[in-house]
Amino acid sequence: MLAKIGLLYPLENGKPVLSPRWEVALRKRGLGIVHIDAGEEAESVNQKLAMIDGLLLPGGDSNVHPEHYGQKIQDINGDVFGLGQFFNDKRDYTSFHLVREAIRLKIPTLAICRGMQEANVALGGVLEQRVHGHDQGYCPKTPYETEVHGINVKEGGLLSRLITSAAKDGKVRVNSIHMQGILRSGLAKEFDVEAMACDGKVVEAVSISSHPFFLATQFHVELKSSSGANERILDGLTAASIQHYLVKTSRMALPSP
Repeated sequence: MLAKIGLLYPLENGKPVLSPRWEVALRKRGLGIVHIDAGEEAESVNQKLAMIDGLLLPGGDSNVHPEHYGQKIQDINGDVFGLGQFFNDKRDYTSFHLVREAIRLKIPTLAICRGMQEANVALGGVLEQRVHGHDQGYCPKTPYETEVHGINVKEGGLLSRLITSAAKDGKVRVNSIHMQGILRSGLAKEFDVEAMACDGKVVEAVSISSHPFFLATQFHVELKSSSGANERILDGLTAASIQHYLVKTSRMALPSP
């Protein structure tokens, strides 16, 4: 038996699609994977939540629809940012449900990029529709792995404990592949800030102190980093998921009263 991670799959033309790098990162750590399709029926999603020991909400090409945080689609740089391919309502609703249930059920969770934005909106937070200077990854000439800016990591927090040996003076450089983002003023009240971008404006990582392991990062931890910080974050999810699995299986083994 393996600890199992629920991995959300976006849908495109009715079929689940996701870069293989997410599964590679999980399987190399000996984790089983349970696919959760965006738009899957709630009953099926709940059955899978009972099966898993951890949850990973990955990044994606679409953005969270502004209507979910009380805004209209902005006209950005002369283009109406909001063509159908940029939004995925089925993913939005599935992710919101997963976030709320993972918190209620204390399932170890790692939310990355769009996943972090989904988590914030699911808990009542607001997004900035276009964070200038943080979307280099959308440029074809900029490899996704490029570490384009630094972050300031909060001392003593979950993220700090995971990447202490990778950070220098509390700082680490990260990749940046996002258009929407979270400013401190739009952060859901349940979250503790784990890291801020060096510009002092954009929230780069958050956690929930009352949860066994709930970490969300704006940067893509499934991609390699020169500091090794990303590997340590994935190792943290792995350790928390294995612990969840061990506790769950030990309870199942107990004789009935």
